[in-house]
Amino acid sequence: MHHNSTQVIGGIEKPRFLIVGDELSPNISFEESLSGVSGTASFSREFSASTPFLDYVLKIEDASTSEQQYVEITIETGMPVAEKRFIIYASIRNEADAGTGYVWCVFQGLSGTHEKQYTVDDAWKRLIVHEVVVPAGSAGTQLVYRIYPTGKAGGAAETGSVLIDDFHCRHVEVDYELPVPDNGRYNEAFPEIVQAEHRLANGSKKKYRRGYDFLYEAGYEKLTTSQEYVRTQIAQTDKEIVFFPHKDSANCYLVKWDKEFNREWAFGTAALGHKGDVFLQAQEIIYLLPTDIIDALSIYEYEDDLLYGGGDGYE
Repeated sequence: MHHNSTQVIGGIEKPRFLIVGDELSPNISFEESLSGVSGTASFSREFSASTPFLDYVLKIEDASTSEQQYVEITIETGMPVAEKRFIIYASIRNEADAGTGYVWCVFQGLSGTHEKQYTVDDAWKRLIVHEVVVPAGSAGTQLVYRIYPTGKAGGAAETGSVLIDDFHCRHVEVDYELPVPDNGRYNEAFPEIVQAEHRLANGSKKKYRRGYDFLYEAGYEKLTTSQEYVRTQIAQTDKEIVFFPHKDSANCYLVKWDKEFNREWAFGTAALGHKGDVFLQAQEIIYLLPTDIIDALSIYEYEDDLLYGGGDGYE
């Protein structure tokens, strides 16, 4: 799938780059346990044939009409959290097979703009994308991310059930923006990488996605000195980058610089700036399947007569 930008309204297509530290999530895909998860809501590790991220998900259910229930995911960052920026991103769907609901997410114990509400339906989407700058004076090295499977306004009377998968947390070291790419010089593609595929006992097929080979290309006729510095930093960092193709969108991808650095000096159409390109390639790799499942999928049966002799020229 490709997207070509020919018109921009309100600057929404201005790309944003977060240079980030190592993965901090205590449990990305819930394939083997519920480590890091606690709370007052009913929660469980559930098999879900619907998830694109392997087999298991975190199910959160609030069935109470007398209190608003939640789960908390405790993240040990390994650093004092005060005055540092963090980003959470995760995929979610309404547990019901139809209809929409709400989920309310809070960085527990923090003040300021630390909460968000999302509308969820029965399709898996990366909807939870939540950043926070931890206030000065906050103690400790832990973040506690609280998820209510209901909306904030509904209060204690509201009930709901959601599924969570592919849960990530990163420390944001640098936050960059570049201008909107020039018309006709902007492309995105999303090839899917499949780790394994096999047929289940009921005859249906199960596909295990390894990730998405996201590709982003953008060209600029004129970059200012400060914008060129940003592009240089993106190209030269050895850190990973959380990339928002549209800065006001929730969609983000873990990427790296894809091609050799290139730059044209300030001549011709690039007066008062540099002409240049940005090439980004995905590193969006899904948490590995448990070893026993990988081993089971690696066993194949062959008919020796066909492959290694016994006629038809295979001798």
